[in-house]
Amino acid sequence: MQTFFRLVLPLALLTSCRLATANSQITVSPLSHLQRIDGFGASDAWYAWEIHNFSSANQTAILDALFSTSTGAGLSLLRHRIPCEIEPSPGVWDWTTDTDTVWLSKQAIARGVSQVWATAWSPPAWMKTNNNVNNGGELAPSHYQDYATFLATYVSHYTTVFGVPIWGVSIANEPDINASYESSIWNSQQFHDFIANNLMPTFQSAKTPARVIMPELSQWSDYAAAATLADPVTSKFVGTIAAHQYAGSLAPFTDAINANKTVWETEVSNLGTDDPSINDGLYWAQVLHNTVTYGRVNAWHYWWLFSDSSDTTGQSLIQGSPSTNTFTIKKRLWTIGNFSRFVRPGSHLVTTTSTNPESGVYTSAYVGPDGTLTVVAINTNTTATTLTVHSGETGKWTCSEYRTSATEDLSYVGSPTVLAGTVQATLTARSVTTLHFQYTGALPPP
Repeated sequence: MQTFFRLVLPLALLTSCRLATANSQITVSPLSHLQRIDGFGASDAWYAWEIHNFSSANQTAILDALFSTSTGAGLSLLRHRIPCEIEPSPGVWDWTTDTDTVWLSKQAIARGVSQVWATAWSPPAWMKTNNNVNNGGELAPSHYQDYATFLATYVSHYTTVFGVPIWGVSIANEPDINASYESSIWNSQQFHDFIANNLMPTFQSAKTPARVIMPELSQWSDYAAAATLADPVTSKFVGTIAAHQYAGSLAPFTDAINANKTVWETEVSNLGTDDPSINDGLYWAQVLHNTVTYGRVNAWHYWWLFSDSSDTTGQSLIQGSPSTNTFTIKKRLWTIGNFSRFVRPGSHLVTTTSTNPESGVYTSAYVGPDGTLTVVAINTNTTATTLTVHSGETGKWTCSEYRTSATEDLSYVGSPTVLAGTVQATLTARSVTTLHFQYTGALPPP
């Protein structure tokens, strides 16, 4: 998280980027695979304990809203904070600080989360040049190996003791910002040298299974990964190139893509006054759409899953307080859910074509690993419109329609008839609609 960038990136995109624009008719090419989709998620950093302290009924309601693939948004990625306090002094470990996060991890996995991964905001204070987890500072070169061991130990303990596999580890959160909260400054060469000389041999020796993620800059850029990607050895070791979306111009990370790395957007939110309405929900649906279709990302994350009711910003998907046992779900959770519940990990974005593009309507299409086809349509206009989808397949298809609007929260609204691979749906004003196609024949579609 960072607190002083304005959210200028998506505002520019909403008026300039329309790679997959809809009109009254679109044709989907289900065999024309673009990038794989790893999933959609958010972070529990600092707030797992609040969810854990709700009543049992409200715990279930919050968790189901976030992660359920039948009644909720179906988020499939969960981002942790690696607590710097677990090693308060050299060789001394305290794992009691993360019990709420472990509980939340298991609850999320039980509801279908496929990948739990973690970011370090700062190394422990004793490893840093400023002897403080806050206010920037750097990892002292004399403690590079200590930090590599710290990360490997975190992964090992979570997996073998807590029973929560950590899929990936990000070395630093927003290493381009000297923040007053937990932070640590890294440049491109420091990342490379730490990976080459310490992290890579440590992970390889310990057989640490976690993928390495970096550089997670606050802006949409991967400049701090340049030295790592330029070295064939370190480039091969790193799995995912990630960035936040608080500033910068959206464009594909071609250096990472050419190096066969997945590209993840790992944090963005509204840092200003919260708007829980459909207006905000439509905004974030468009940001997600543009980042996937134009930015070519494999994964997209909002910032917080949950924040306290005292928070007046729009940084979370659900807000509440266990002290009053009340919470509010923001409309943006449901419009994100129009993607995340149905576009499951292992899906692929596929090509769509259209004629006479209709202003204010955006579509994208995805083929799932189970042979399903999902079309997500965003109608930002104040009037309804009709969308006809030609699926490109003429087998035995059924279609289920789900909608988020001012009065609906990812609601099932019917099963339009599919004739010769074609379906027609009404996109109500100011809404996000998901058309989820399933093949019902003896064999999956070709």
